[in-house]
Amino acid sequence: MIELRSPSIEVDVDDDVGAQIVRLALPGGDNAVAWYDWPVPVPAHESQSYGDSELDWLSRYRGGWQETFPNAGLAATVDGVPVGFHGECSTARWAVIRRDEISCELSAAARLPLTITRRMRLSRDNAALSVESTAHNHGAVPTSFVWGHHPAFPALPGAVIDYPAGATARPDPGRPAGLTADEFTWPLGRTLEGGELDASVVPEGPVHRLLYLDGMAEGWAALRQPSGGVSIAMAWDTDAYPYSWLWLMRDDPAFPWFGRASMLSIECQTAWPYDGLAAARKRGMVHHLEPGESAHSWMTIVLLAETPAPVVGVDRSGEVRWAGDHD
Repeated sequence: MIELRSPSIEVDVDDDVGAQIVRLALPGGDNAVAWYDWPVPVPAHESQSYGDSELDWLSRYRGGWQETFPNAGLAATVDGVPVGFHGECSTARWAVIRRDEISCELSAAARLPLTITRRMRLSRDNAALSVESTAHNHGAVPTSFVWGHHPAFPALPGAVIDYPAGATARPDPGRPAGLTADEFTWPLGRTLEGGELDASVVPEGPVHRLLYLDGMAEGWAALRQPSGGVSIAMAWDTDAYPYSWLWLMRDDPAFPWFGRASMLSIECQTAWPYDGLAAARKRGMVHHLEPGESAHSWMTIVLLAETPAPVVGVDRSGEVRWAGDHD
């Protein structure tokens, strides 16, 4: 486990499992990411495969923040190679290139002729974590991939999600949670009963919903938690990640949750919907690299000690703009 510490923020990174971030906190504070130390289900790598890439991935999922590469969503076969659910790099062991008290650099290899290198650095001035990633094609042939970040936070009832005004949201047909299939302007969707539902507010009780958002003038979002939760704001590179997936799951009785989990993931992603790399290639929603080429991306997350108003903007440094702010 890699522990990064600054006077403003603490981050724990599990380099053995996808370089996933398992703790993100103010010094000595509560964890901002959802993380469950469940004894069950048994992870596939510790026993037997569940016979399905998605089930194998979910068997070891406990929350946290993963980087999905070179795939996001369903498993796919591309160029004759099976590429796993959410990409094999989200669960692979990453090599540590360097580390110090406030930063580290790690890398992992994909099944395609690609590597990914990630540099993480804590700010000394505010509670911000900066993430910069590079994908490189080591092959002698062109290749393409999708890319994203999958950070999960506690889905506390009454929490509010902020996105840029005018964003378009589309419910996933498999997880609409009472919404019609019609696209809508964030945050008001149409219910099956003909009413309106404010998708920006986390409801009480069981729910399982997946939305795809695009049409954002800027890449940012925020989660304003109620008392007892840790609020966050995030910004990302829209050239690398033009879309956002919003996954909300509370008290689902199915595997691997068994009614125990409460998670909300604000994801920045290359493509939508959730159907994997092969389908994304057909739609042209991929990054394409010629032999020897690299692609770069960035993302920043900042922890908020207080949330005085709705968030109306977040920049790469983690500076947050609030409703009512004046220049």
